[in-house]
Amino acid sequence: VASARMGPALDDVKRAAEALVNAKRPLLYAGQGVHYARAWKQLKELAELLALPVTTSLAGKSSFPENHPLSLGAGGGALGRHTQHFVDQADVIFGVGCSFSATNFGIGFPSRGKTYIHATWDAAELNKNVVTDYPILGEADLVLDAMLAEVRDRLKGKPRDVNATAKDIAA
Repeated sequence: VASARMGPALDDVKRAAEALVNAKRPLLYAGQGVHYARAWKQLKELAELLALPVTTSLAGKSSFPENHPLSLGAGGGALGRHTQHFVDQADVIFGVGCSFSATNFGIGFPSRGKTYIHATWDAAELNKNVVTDYPILGEADLVLDAMLAEVRDRLKGKPRDVNATAKDIAA
């Protein structure tokens, strides 16, 4: 059985990687598409490379280890104060394999005042409830592979300090 996979446009990934690397308070939001693409390893690697706090939709739960020091856990209609704090403080939110649509199964993200990177395989999901500044169409594993290459290039072998973010999360 033949199948087709959709990889991202590399120019879109380059622009998004630049925004993510330059963010002062980035946040990574993972959805069910991470499970579909089996992109757990890439998600964890990107979070650790950039010391990103990570939250998931309810459908994306466990796409990132919930016992990891960068984990904020899953959120939906009910959201913990610590996760809400990181959502409120974020300047750049990178959603991968998710929808930013209003639903009880996802976090209600602010429609203004944030820069959004949205990686999804479904173009109909872009710009539904939040304006997507950096849209990336593609399957989560292929998007994350490309994003990792771009981020590594920009960091020049110097990953961010996970401990500083982990202490902030623990506080």
